Amino acid sequence: MSLAILATAFLQGLLGSTHCIGMCGPFVGLLNSRADASFATNFFYNLGRSLSYASIGSLLGFLGWGANRFLFAELAVYLGSSIILIYGLSYIFPIFPKIFKSSAPQWLVNTSVQFLKNTNNTNLLGFLMGIVSGLLPCGLLYPAYSLALLAGDPIQSAFVMVVFSLGTYPMLYSLGLGGRKIFQFLQKRPIQIAIGIFLVIFALFTIYNRFQLSLQEEVECETDLDVKR
Repeated sequence: MSLAILATAFLQGLLGSTHCIGMCGPFVGLLNSRADASFATNFFYNLGRSLSYASIGSLLGFLGWGANRFLFAELAVYLGSSIILIYGLSYIFPIFPKIFKSSAPQWLVNTSVQFLKNTNNTNLLGFLMGIVSGLLPCGLLYPAYSLALLAGDPIQSAFVMVVFSLGTYPMLYSLGLGGRKIFQFLQKRPIQIAIGIFLVIFALFTIYNRFQLSLQEEVECETDLDVKR
């Protein structure tokens, strides 16, 4: 698996984690509103999210493997890169974020409140809430899922999603422990544009690299046929 994919997954999580405020922020806020909340509470919450992401990544890796093997050999690469490209443009141009923005469903937040009232083990509750929130649809996850699809292997794709989740840890730890400076920094328009440019460049480079590799494979195949003749 390419280190570029892992680096991109981590940076997507780190630089794009302002989106976590809308989806995961309410859960983090509720957990840390308890008097017995601690650093461990936030750790178990994020661990639950990582496990959820890994399970989805594994499934996407299997789908990517199947697509590459039985449909179109470069399908996962081109599809994944296209999603990353669109998401990168969403950072650069204001019209796109409306499509990708999402927030936690209010009914789920209300249910979490009831769990908080009736559960004594805050760490266990944090872990369970992390698993649930990791399964929710979130705009930030789409490019990460596309990278998992691109990897095209259940184990490697799961690892991609774990690396991505590690990138979101600083933001959610900061939010849970009361820090707001990182969030305010990443909300600045120049930072958002820089994130978008990075994602667009990576997507275009991946598409171009795959296209060039395909041409090279065709030339080598034709050369082999000429030699056999």
